[in-house]
Amino acid sequence: MDYSQDFTIPFDLTLENILTVTTQEEIFSLVFGYLPSEYTYTTSPFREDKTPGCWFEYNHLGQLRFKDYANSQTFQHISLRSIDCIDAVRVYYRFRTLKETLFFIYKNLIHNKNLEISSLKDNLNINHCSHQNVINKKKFQIFCETRFFTEKDKIFWTQFGISSDNLREDKVFAISNADLLNTRSGNIKVFYKDIAYVYTDFENGKKKIYEPNNKDKKFITNCDENDVGGIRFLPGTGTHLIITKSYKDYRLLKNLGFIVCWFQNEGMFPRIEVLQDFCSRFEDIIVFFDNDKAGEKAGIELTRLIETIAPNKVVINTMIPHPQFKDPSDYRKSRGKDSLLKLLHLLNLLKYANNTYKSSS
Repeated sequence: MDYSQDFTIPFDLTLENILTVTTQEEIFSLVFGYLPSEYTYTTSPFREDKTPGCWFEYNHLGQLRFKDYANSQTFQHISLRSIDCIDAVRVYYRFRTLKETLFFIYKNLIHNKNLEISSLKDNLNINHCSHQNVINKKKFQIFCETRFFTEKDKIFWTQFGISSDNLREDKVFAISNADLLNTRSGNIKVFYKDIAYVYTDFENGKKKIYEPNNKDKKFITNCDENDVGGIRFLPGTGTHLIITKSYKDYRLLKNLGFIVCWFQNEGMFPRIEVLQDFCSRFEDIIVFFDNDKAGEKAGIELTRLIETIAPNKVVINTMIPHPQFKDPSDYRKSRGKDSLLKLLHLLNLLKYANNTYKSSS
């Protein structure tokens, strides 16, 4: 990039300084042509895309990110599944360095505002928390009122071989209502007449609400792709690690003696460093996603990604081989524990279990 210029940049060209004198939305507008808002659905400018299935979302740090879980591409190790405003500009305009990217943003956003240099300096002298405070107003928070487990709760979880003790260990609670703060519709109070639960075993107070019988929206969460469930229970090393996509599958398989963790969903892969850590600690990696098109596609993508990270790693991509059952939980619910064990044996997975086959049923 040509850095010659007929103007003076009145501050160090750093990410922090840039975000003090402009906004994440304005930076995104250099790519999208408009100021985005949270949960606005749109098409992706990074691939051929005619269906608006992508959206903008603030994470728990107040960072606005563009989400496109159908995009498995990377640019200079930047994943295009979830991307912030700076990386969006860098990828879209194919800049090789952060310095080039920040210079472009300054030239096209800040310099063109024709602000006085003294005004910019005053802005920078303000506590840098001023920008962070604006961002934090967008932070989506979840607060739940818990209740005691009932017989109805026990019946629901027992069909998957999951006990009340399992739930307490995993910090899963039954809830009666929830306060959703800073959603795109403002603050919302939700009351649950039917069974509902909250998963809380994540960092920074993040949560995931699960309403099993809600056909329209089973989950409400402020978690992101880096919130891997069950990660604190993983041993230092092991013969295997099963990666699944739900708490139910995770706990069911763990009770059968497997080493397991779970992703937020099949399209949400954590950062590369997390996968590298898994590859260094566990001999074989087993991807166990749903038996549907989304699960099949995500399983192939994750397998390829792990093979790229660790070319010598054994990666097994598997699923329930019956079209009427999408995952181990479905199969266990319908056919029972013994049939599931036989199926896992046919899939050549049972050899990884520790042969204790713990179950609450």
